[in-house]
Amino acid sequence: EIIESDEDSEEEEVKKEEEEEEPVKQEEPGGDAQTSAGAKMDEGKDEKLEELRSRVNFYQAAVTFVSTIHRAVVIIESLLRSSTVSDVIEAIHFLVAVFPFQMEVAQQSVRRMLLLVCSKEP
Repeated sequence: EIIESDEDSEEEEVKKEEEEEEPVKQEEPGGDAQTSAGAKMDEGKDEKLEELRSRVNFYQAAVTFVSTIHRAVVIIESLLRSSTVSDVIEAIHFLVAVFPFQMEVAQQSVRRMLLLVCSKEP
């Protein structure tokens, strides 16, 4: 019986040691979970950064477009006074196409165009 109780006590000690080691083992996967969570956060940040860069590129392109239209409207408006009929017609088509964008410069040019169209001068 003494031998059996020694074996039982040894088994209990082994079980206690295993139980003590298990929390340590459970912390390691938790560390991996933290690492994977950190990687997911970095990936999420990268995606958000890429989305923001995409928006910046879009807005830069929009500003370039508006600037180009502003310069073009000034030139097109001068074509309204051209003696060539095709120049005047193309200028009118351009201003009609730009008018829906509600740019102030285009609206002013359309008003001037309407004055020319409604005038009685040849």
